[in-house]
Amino acid sequence: MKKTIILFALLLMMQTNFATDFHFGFRASPTVGWFGQVTGPSDAPLSSNGIKLGFAYGLMLDFGFTSNYSLTSGLDIAYRTGKLKYTYSDFEYSSVYSKSYSMEYIEIPLTLKLKTNEIGYIRYFGQFGGSLNINIRAHADYDSSVTTLVQTYQGTSTNNNVYSEINPISMSMVIGGGIEYSLQGHTQLMVGLTYNNGFIDVLKDKDINTSKGTKTLNYSAITNYIALNVGIYF
Repeated sequence: MKKTIILFALLLMMQTNFATDFHFGFRASPTVGWFGQVTGPSDAPLSSNGIKLGFAYGLMLDFGFTSNYSLTSGLDIAYRTGKLKYTYSDFEYSSVYSKSYSMEYIEIPLTLKLKTNEIGYIRYFGQFGGSLNINIRAHADYDSSVTTLVQTYQGTSTNNNVYSEINPISMSMVIGGGIEYSLQGHTQLMVGLTYNNGFIDVLKDKDINTSKGTKTLNYSAITNYIALNVGIYF
């Protein structure tokens, strides 16, 4: 949190010294999330198992350098979501786990926004950049199926704390676009889409007990989501 405050102080200093036009606002964003670039050991495969709905909300900061270019940042709470399928086979048993993740992050985006001139009351924009993501909470629901030499066991568990399974820091690329509709004075309605593509592994390796002792499974996956952004600039 201390680093977050320092970063925001630096951004405000940039606004004071360099920006010619400054706006702030708030946004809310329903999201669709999934896991990409999923890998695991050959004897314990891991695969993406579908999409899951999520949500994000937060503060928007727009530092305008000209009427058509600005640097945008903010502070978001984002629920990154997705589903994974874990499988493992041993001499004595085989198991399949389907996990549905909901991971809460503090996200600090930094993007360059390019805007058109105003057409009527509307300006179109595109943006690209990156985001620093700090995991603060992680839960998962899962279905399990374990088959032994004599019997198959099935189970379901919800709202499991899996924070220890998630790497604390990740980064992602952000690409998006949309419109800003002038309402009155400096007040603007913003509607747009962003694609957030992770490029740092979010999963920690996992130790499991087998008939031959403890085994470390090297898992890897990134989180992606598409967000529908609706917000107000002041």
